Amino acid sequence: MEHLQNKTIKEFGAWNITYSLLSTFWASISCYSQQSFTQEPAYTEVNPEADTELICLVQNIGGECRWQKDGKPLGLYDGKYEWSGDPRTGDCSIIIKNVNIIFDDGVWECQVTSSSFESQDALASSPAKLVIREPPKTYNILQNKNIIDDGSKVTLVDSKEESVSCQSRESNPAPFIRWFLGDDQEITESLSRINQTESEDSRRWQSMSVLQYRFRRNDAERQLTCRIYHPAIVNGYYDSSVDLDILYKPEVSVRQSSQGLIEEGASAVTLSCSSDANPPGRVFWKKAGDSGDPTYAENLNFDPINRKDSGAYICQSENHIGLSDEAIIELNVLYPPKILQMNPSEGITVGVHNRSVLSCTAEGNPEPKYQWLQKLPATNQVIKRGYEESLIIDDTTYDHQGEYVCEAISFIGNQKKVAQSEPIRMEVRGAPQVLRYSVAKEVEAISGRDVRLEMEVCSDPVPSRTTWDWGSLRVEAGKALHDRYMAEEMIEHPVVTIVILLDSLSNP
Repeated sequence: MEHLQNKTIKEFGAWNITYSLLSTFWASISCYSQQSFTQEPAYTEVNPEADTELICLVQNIGGECRWQKDGKPLGLYDGKYEWSGDPRTGDCSIIIKNVNIIFDDGVWECQVTSSSFESQDALASSPAKLVIREPPKTYNILQNKNIIDDGSKVTLVDSKEESVSCQSRESNPAPFIRWFLGDDQEITESLSRINQTESEDSRRWQSMSVLQYRFRRNDAERQLTCRIYHPAIVNGYYDSSVDLDILYKPEVSVRQSSQGLIEEGASAVTLSCSSDANPPGRVFWKKAGDSGDPTYAENLNFDPINRKDSGAYICQSENHIGLSDEAIIELNVLYPPKILQMNPSEGITVGVHNRSVLSCTAEGNPEPKYQWLQKLPATNQVIKRGYEESLIIDDTTYDHQGEYVCEAISFIGNQKKVAQSEPIRMEVRGAPQVLRYSVAKEVEAISGRDVRLEMEVCSDPVPSRTTWDWGSLRVEAGKALHDRYMAEEMIEHPVVTIVILLDSLSNP
C-alpha cells in the first residue's frame, strides 16, 4: 500500500512537471503568435438582389470564424451566406447572395473564438452597417401639409416668405434632396432637412426638405422642382415638379389717345389705364385735388374736351393682394384767351399831369400776353401804349386822350388767338395845352399874299379867352387888328380840340 502510494505521488509529480513545461511552452508560443484582425468589415451599401462581400481578415488565426447580425449569431447557408475564402487561413470574409432588405440590412460583426480556453484572444470586429438600398416608394411636393400633384399649380404670394416641402418615403438610405427653379437655377438658401426612420419600419427612411423662400412675380409660370437623389435610382434621381402661380398686387401704366395739341371744343381724348395683376385688379381713376368718389373704369373719355378737364389724372388698381402705386398723366387743354375784367370798366377822366392806371385781366391756355392800344380822336390812328396787364401812365397829357383797348394774345399751334376788350374812353382835363406835334415851327409865305397860321390846343373845359401875340401886338380870337391881322373864332372839335386861325392881310 505504501509502495503504491509513493508510486502514485511520484507519477503525479512527474506529470505535474510535464504539464508545467507544456504550459510554459504554449505560453511562450502565444506571446509571439496571438491572433488579430488585419482588416475588419466596413460600412457597405448594395442594391437589392445583388451579391456583396463583407471582408474580415485575421492573422495567426487559432480560433474559429463566426458572424453576428444585429446582435444575434448567424449561421452559414449555401446559396445565401457562404465563406468567401478559407477560414482556416484567417480569411473570415463572407459572401451574402441575393441581398434583401428584410433579411440582410443591419449591423454586422465578425468574431473569432479564442485560440484556446487559456489564451483569451477571442476577437470581435467593430460593428459594420450593411445597407440594402431601396429608392423612395413615394415622393411629393407639399404645401401646408397637403400633397400637390406633379404638374399641378402651387399658389404663392409675391415677395412673401412661403414654405414649400418635399417629402420622400420608404427609402434606404435617406436620399439627398435639392431644389431647382426653372431649368437650372438651384435654390440653396433657406433650406432645412429632416431624416427619420419610418414609424413602422426602422429599416426605411422618411425624408423632408423644407424650403423657406420669397418668390417673385417674374417666377410666374416657371416650374419648381424637387430633385431626389438616391444611388438605387436607375438614372440617379427622381423629379417632382409643380407650376408656380404667383399672386401679386397690380402694376398700372397709363397712356393718352391723342399725342398732339388738345384744343377745347376741337379735340376728343381718351385716357387708358392698363393693370397687370394676379388675380386681376380693379382699375379706378381720380383727378388730383378732387375729393369726390373715384371712377371705376379702364378708360376715361372726353368728347369734346373742355378746359375744366385740364389737370392731373391718377390711375390705380387694387386686388386682395394690395393696391398699386399711382400712375399719373397730365391733360393740358388749350383754349383761346378771354377778357375777364377791365378796371375801370367804363370811361375814365384824368387830370392833366396826373397818374393814370388801366388794368386788364384775361384767361387762356397758354397764358396770354397783353397789349394796350390807343385810338387817337382826330385821326383814328392806333398807337401801341403798353404790353403788361396794367397800363400805367405816370404823367398824363392831352396826348393820352382817346379810346383804349386791351388785347390778350396767345398761339395755339401756329394759329394766333386774340381777345379784345370793349373800348375804354379816357378824358383828360386841365389847363389848355398846345399840341406841339400839330404846330409848324416855320411857315413860308410869298410877299404880297395872304398867309394862314393854325394851331391846335387841347383844353377841358374850353378856354375862355384865346389871343395871338407877337412883338408888342396882340389880337384876340374873333377880332382884327389894323385891318391887316384877323384871328378867327375857335372851332371846337368833338374831342375838344380847338383850332385858331390867323389871317395876315396882304396890304397894310
